[in-house]
Amino acid sequence: MVKDWRPRTRPILRLLLIATICLVASPSLWGQAIEIDVPPSVEQGKRFRVVYAVESEQVQLTRGPELTGLELLYGPVEGYSQSTVITNGRMVQKSYSTYTYTLVALGSGTAKLSPIVLLVDGKEVKSKGVNIKVLPPETAASSDAHFMYQVSTPNRSTYYEQEAIPVSYRFYGSRGYEFYREVKALEFEGFLSLDLRDNQSVTQLVHEQIKGRNYLMAELNKLLLYPQRTGELTIPSHGILFRTPKPPTPSDPFGSLETRQIASQEQKIKVVPLPSEGRPEDFTGAVGQFTLSSQVNTKTPRTGEILAIKLIIEGSGNLKIAQMPRPSFDRAFENYDPEDQYEFQIDGGKLREQRTITYTLIPRKVGEYIIPPIKFSYFDPSSGRYITRSGEGYRIEVAQGKETQQTVISTGTDAASGVSAIALPLDREEGSRVWAGEILLRLMIYPLLYLVLALLGYVVYLLLRRRDAFRADGARYHASRANAVALKRLRRAKQLLDVGSEESFYQELLAALWGYLGDKLQLPLSELNRESIAQILSARGVPEETIAACTEVLDMVEFARFAPGSATDKMQEAYAHATEAIASIEDYKFTL
Repeated sequence: MVKDWRPRTRPILRLLLIATICLVASPSLWGQAIEIDVPPSVEQGKRFRVVYAVESEQVQLTRGPELTGLELLYGPVEGYSQSTVITNGRMVQKSYSTYTYTLVALGSGTAKLSPIVLLVDGKEVKSKGVNIKVLPPETAASSDAHFMYQVSTPNRSTYYEQEAIPVSYRFYGSRGYEFYREVKALEFEGFLSLDLRDNQSVTQLVHEQIKGRNYLMAELNKLLLYPQRTGELTIPSHGILFRTPKPPTPSDPFGSLETRQIASQEQKIKVVPLPSEGRPEDFTGAVGQFTLSSQVNTKTPRTGEILAIKLIIEGSGNLKIAQMPRPSFDRAFENYDPEDQYEFQIDGGKLREQRTITYTLIPRKVGEYIIPPIKFSYFDPSSGRYITRSGEGYRIEVAQGKETQQTVISTGTDAASGVSAIALPLDREEGSRVWAGEILLRLMIYPLLYLVLALLGYVVYLLLRRRDAFRADGARYHASRANAVALKRLRRAKQLLDVGSEESFYQELLAALWGYLGDKLQLPLSELNRESIAQILSARGVPEETIAACTEVLDMVEFARFAPGSATDKMQEAYAHATEAIASIEDYKFTL
């Protein structure tokens, strides 16, 4: 006798439905998480703050944290804040309720705060627990190492070519400091580099103890270096400028900031080539740790349809610059260049890479075909050996799609019957008819294309010949470019004006004025003077007011050039008059 299973499964389905509704409706999982602002490490005996925040105005603390290795000095202090976020042009205001605790660590090791419970909009929300690293108090008395700048690398001196080397530039300070700027940007000779910082604009400070002294550590640069050649390479030194308070003196009881420079030490490493023993024939230069998977869009395509095989490689290494597999496929498939996509993600300072290669095939013959697994070989530096991964193999059954017919048009004689034939491949469904105009169009398209290209080439030849003839007449060519050259010199003069370089400014302004007038009026340098300029401008119909303004600005700039100590206002006035004079003359179209 067969038993009915449905009565037993109904309670299970009901429980699953209730659990799903609770998960969807739970504010602790959807939009009501408690954010915790806490330092990752603190020093024993020094106070610090822990802030709990939740996005809501209706909040009540129902259970505070239990402290392990910590002492409560003050709190909780209830607070309220608002923030405005603009996303895609929309302004969103958020309101937060906060609870702040002021604590002190009692001993070195790990201190703990248990989860707190808040009543948010009538629902209980529980936070995560917190672990804090507590450093012991300082024991060093030396004052020679208040600040250090070090390069952190793996504890090795030999690496393989193309192996990813994690490098971190860390600054340590036992006193207050603020960063000023780099002395020089980092340059890596013989390496390719990848920045691993999640947020390059924010540098988090972390407590660390070195030789009995407590420091605030800032990780200024975190990179992966890929050596591109063998031999001895250098991880370069890096210099920075920072500001730190001076000790108070009788003349300066409050102290002031002094700017100091510090540099890290360079490091030498040895790079060895990849071993030749055990190297697979299909190895293409990938170094790291990777996994491989493959997908296919269909196993039963028709002729003329697209068959796409996707190869997905994931891991960490030099995946971006390594060459990808180029498998060979059966001749029954038309093969196109593969599509290659690379993506990477940096999570917690670690690199995760993914490269997706899509091989596009078009089957041309009906039948059953076997596509063997695509292989990918790489070198694993951690094990010192080559590893080969394989995707899946596929059995492809190709069915008949649209038939490809060949239309033969007689245009002359062949060897047997006196008729020569032109074969035109036309993709047609069986039984369809070919339009005669379409055949004529296919016959004429190539001659028409050659004719259009020949006409375009002739037009380009005429334009180039006209340009060369115009440039051969030097006076006309310079006259046509007078305004462009003058504007370039005026921009240079404006830059000199902004930086206050008086002598260079007036020299550049005079060069712009005299150069423009000489080129525009086609005057040689020997005839370039105020009288000849006024005479030619008057003969070409330029008003006397414009001519007078032009000569006045020349006199103004000449006088200011040899009058030291000119004010900035005078320089700006001269620049404005020169610009107006050139613009007013440019309004008159001279025949070149």
